[in-house]
Amino acid sequence: MKQMGVSIWKSSISFSDNICVKDGCDGITTFIEYNDIIRINFEDEATVLWLNEHNYLRVPNASFTKGTYENFILFIKEKTNL
Repeated sequence: MKQMGVSIWKSSISFSDNICVKDGCDGITTFIEYNDIIRINFEDEATVLWLNEHNYLRVPNASFTKGTYENFILFIKEKTNL
């Protein structure tokens, strides 16, 4: 069967005054406040930022282009008070 319309799904997440998520091939942007995060899971390969019981952001630990994963841990704990 021939695949049609298949493309690579790209997303980027940036952290500053809020969390900016640019998602998909069409570049839809969503802004999330740090106080919207209810739980953080630190896993071997990714950090999971939970927005509710069904929605989350998965941030690969090796994906940082500015700063380090260790700096991110301190930053996200401070911003979320979690």
